[in-house]
Amino acid sequence: MEFRSRLEDLMPAEELVFPASPGFGKYRSIMPPESIAHPAKFNVYLVEFLIDKYTKPGDIVLDPMAGTGILGVIAALRGRNAVQVEIESHFYAWMEKARQNVENTPILGRKGKIINILGDARRLSELLKQVDAIVTSPPYGNTYLGGGDPAKRAERLIRAGHDPREFLGGTARNAVLRHYDEVDAVITSPPYAETISHKSGGPVGVKKVGVSTITARTYSENENNIGNLPLGDISESEGRPTYFSEMLKVYSEMYKVLKPNGYAIIIIKPFIRKKQVVDLPYYTWLMMEKVGFKLEKLYKFRLPTKSFWRILYYKKHPEVPEIAHEYVIVTVK
Repeated sequence: MEFRSRLEDLMPAEELVFPASPGFGKYRSIMPPESIAHPAKFNVYLVEFLIDKYTKPGDIVLDPMAGTGILGVIAALRGRNAVQVEIESHFYAWMEKARQNVENTPILGRKGKIINILGDARRLSELLKQVDAIVTSPPYGNTYLGGGDPAKRAERLIRAGHDPREFLGGTARNAVLRHYDEVDAVITSPPYAETISHKSGGPVGVKKVGVSTITARTYSENENNIGNLPLGDISESEGRPTYFSEMLKVYSEMYKVLKPNGYAIIIIKPFIRKKQVVDLPYYTWLMMEKVGFKLEKLYKFRLPTKSFWRILYYKKHPEVPEIAHEYVIVTVK
């Protein structure tokens, strides 16, 4: 039995099917080798589809929780500009290496520019102006399915013919697409000022940013990482920080920096906790609706592969609905 999000009661979901893209697929030579170990990588075919369909050449595309920076790479090589915000300094370093590789990669046609910002997605409106589109994959709570000692798990994976880096290291993330008034795509850069010129001529300012104290990836050791926070209750608005309270701030900031009529696209997947599927796509939509976004289109991307541990988990717990899709929530401001 496959899990079905309550989002599909609001809008029928169109299924997307793309091949797997392990290790960033055809972009692997551009990405730093160490970034392959990131546990939450975009499917590059899905990102290409979203960039092509919901942005146009010259646009500024923002990823406010950028991780490895692969979205910026794909956007720039397809003629879009990108602004990427990331809170983890080591991920930011990966993004900078990828940016430099893109700049040194010859292509036919126009190449976009990438700006990487080391900063907190909860402060987007302090870091940049409007963007044409936002595509991101937010962090979310621990989806660990068990497996025992990490060293032994890695050994078993190797014996089974898998690369342990594809399975170990933490939980996954999801993606979003957003609009930028003077920026067609948002690309982030370190804490120094940089600008991108919008195709209409208006400069896009990126304010100077300091090192952020909050991380944006679930497998970070930083206890303030949004993905490491307790899930909380979707109805809570006060009290200690939770995943929902902090992500609500992120979506509010996204709304502020997005151009009117611009797209904000979130790629997000349900997860399992205590043998129950948490309908994170639906809860994500509730948060986005609360800050003003309108639901435009719903996709569900069929996961091309299953992790080794997920196969074992479903074999042990066949009563748990199978998570077979990531949901792509396309919203408009």
